[in-house]
Amino acid sequence: MDDLHILFVEDNPVDTELAVRELQKSGFDMKWQRVDTQPDFMNRLAQDPPDIIISDDAMPQFCASEALQCLRESRLTIPFIVLSHAIGEDEAVQLMRNGAADYLRKDRTGRLGEAVRHALEEQRLRSQYAGAQEELRLLNRELEKRVVERTAELEAATRAKAHELSERQQAEVQLRRLADTLEERVQERTLQLATSYDRLRALATDLTVAEQSARRKLATELHDYLAQLLVVTRMKVGQLLRQDHDVEVRMIVEDVDKLLHQSLDYTRSLVSELTPVALYERGLGAALQWLGDQMRRQEILNVEVSLDVADLQLPEADAVLLFQSVRELLFNVLKHGQTDRAAVSMTYAQNVLSLTVSDQGCGFNIEKLRNDRSDRFGLLSIRERMMDLGGGFDLQSEPGKGTVASLHLPCTPLDAGIEEPAAEGKQSAASEGTVCGGQCHPSVSVDNLSDGNKSTAVRILIVDDHQLVREGLHCLLKEYDDMTVVGEASTGQQALQLVGTLMPDVVIMDMQMPGWNGAEATRRILKQYPLITVIGLSVQTDPHVSRSMLEAGAAVFLPKEAINTDLYAAIRDAVSRPPAPKP
Repeated sequence: MDDLHILFVEDNPVDTELAVRELQKSGFDMKWQRVDTQPDFMNRLAQDPPDIIISDDAMPQFCASEALQCLRESRLTIPFIVLSHAIGEDEAVQLMRNGAADYLRKDRTGRLGEAVRHALEEQRLRSQYAGAQEELRLLNRELEKRVVERTAELEAATRAKAHELSERQQAEVQLRRLADTLEERVQERTLQLATSYDRLRALATDLTVAEQSARRKLATELHDYLAQLLVVTRMKVGQLLRQDHDVEVRMIVEDVDKLLHQSLDYTRSLVSELTPVALYERGLGAALQWLGDQMRRQEILNVEVSLDVADLQLPEADAVLLFQSVRELLFNVLKHGQTDRAAVSMTYAQNVLSLTVSDQGCGFNIEKLRNDRSDRFGLLSIRERMMDLGGGFDLQSEPGKGTVASLHLPCTPLDAGIEEPAAEGKQSAASEGTVCGGQCHPSVSVDNLSDGNKSTAVRILIVDDHQLVREGLHCLLKEYDDMTVVGEASTGQQALQLVGTLMPDVVIMDMQMPGWNGAEATRRILKQYPLITVIGLSVQTDPHVSRSMLEAGAAVFLPKEAINTDLYAAIRDAVSRPPAPKP
């Protein structure tokens, strides 16, 4: 980004330099200024408004809340990010209510570049949205002007008919021509208005899709790389802990293990906040349950979720937009409802999906809201979003009687049937060529099984799409003489093929993989080989993840952070159980 103008509200020059360096590392070319008093801040806004403001929360002479108030009074629409050493959750929520785009801790500035990009992109889209609204207003004014002009012309033509018959006939001809012209102009303006409405609805949808796409991309990067590296590092640290060390060295290694555990927890929390795994793996209903549980756990809002419909498979884009709309409505309850309780319900009848968010809070005057063009509740955006999907949005509220917001979407659920595996003796397109003539594809490996000492050991197949994790598991299991890794696979399709080739006793299965996820791969493997024992693994610890694996037939589910301490015992316990009866 060229010539980005940043205003820092900060009393510590060192912290400002650190933030500038972090933004330069993120690829920003910028000019910047620093102020730490209200007069200097107001002077900068008046003389040289910046593109974005990054403010400390607490300074001797100024604070972020006062800066936000000054920014609102200036009527400038500039993204405002809070960057502070320590900030309470209640204070952070209040800053977001007052208009802050984001808040970060100074010891976690790694997200500063992404936060600035997101705030600037959101500001750009809002500016486009405002421009489209202004264009629509001008079109309405032009249409009214044209109608008045044509009406005046028609009235003049009518008065001219009173003189004589020939003039009247001539006036009638002119009148017909004017009427035809007016009709053409009205049709033209009506088409322009319809096009503008379509653009508004599409822009509202694009804004939400772009935000969710960016969130999902960042969450995927965190899960697929950072989280997996932390898991593998903990495996290595676990190996160190199982070795003999003096007390001082052991204490240092244990401290490192605790720090890695905290880092993994924080990464997992970031992934869940950015994009709920439940939405993409279990559908809208599970995602709404997760959202309610999350808001209760964080003590933000006590949300009761009621689902009167079984798992409903929707197109991903529709599910994302509906989920985002419900989340925005819940945050409206939090910000404006003056209540700590809300309810979400989902029903499906006569091919119409209905979602309702209700509360018993303070309510408001709907007519007053309709005349408020600021859209400070975001309800216009939700309405345009639903209209773009072919649905509708209803709002009922009265002062003192709470609010009921309903989303309606005509839809036909997608077929959620499971694709049958390829017939025996034939390879599917996804797995074709992975094993041929006793050799393995580079992403699939098979150990040499000729060692007679391993004949009584538990035979294990490792399935994970991350090579470092597979290598870490392989290295960990080599420490036990009664276990041997007979193969590795990076996808569920490869795992199904290798199970038929190697016939392992145990399959260690990752949950999140490209193609078939762990639950789907487990279901297909156990359908053909019911005596195989499957142990599920995942970085995610959300209940729906473990439930998916266990419902698919896994004997045990473990979070990856527990591999060092629990995996060996889990394998031993699972293989010692009698086989479960075939359903």
